[in-house]
Amino acid sequence: MNKIGCGNIEEAISVLKGGGYVAFPTEASYIIGVKGMKNALTIYSSLSKALSEINLGPIGRILANKLWPGPLILRSGKKFITVSSYPCTKKLIDGMEGKLSAIYLGNAATLNDLLSLVRESLYSLSLAIDDGEVKFRKGYTVVKVEGYVYRMLVEGSIPFDLIERIIREGIA
Repeated sequence: MNKIGCGNIEEAISVLKGGGYVAFPTEASYIIGVKGMKNALTIYSSLSKALSEINLGPIGRILANKLWPGPLILRSGKKFITVSSYPCTKKLIDGMEGKLSAIYLGNAATLNDLLSLVRESLYSLSLAIDDGEVKFRKGYTVVKVEGYVYRMLVEGSIPFDLIERIIREGIA
């Protein structure tokens, strides 16, 4: 596996388009990108693109409008969705037409953290973008949303009490 910097995004795009796995940073964790994997996390490069493709319902839209881009994953039906504006990642996702399938193995604040998780998984990386530590070290907060119903699944960088407050204020 080769490591590259953010200046070589075209190489990472080429690897992804060829079916390879690429590790890259987001606001909340290093994750693994792969082209077109079903039932994987989908990362969008803009809020508008995500909202135009996915019906998140009223609660999901409130959270998305307030917290994206950022360390929040929303689960709607079987889909897991987030938006990243992390500079390196945004370039990569834009090069993949605005969205990218990804595998989130858990909180990995650095590339070395992710590589440790990869060693314990079935995935084999083709390339890694090394861009230092991520901004939010506690990983992603994951919330399931359906209409006016929501359920907290994983507490990460965004505390559940903040999620609750945002929803209450958004509905009021």
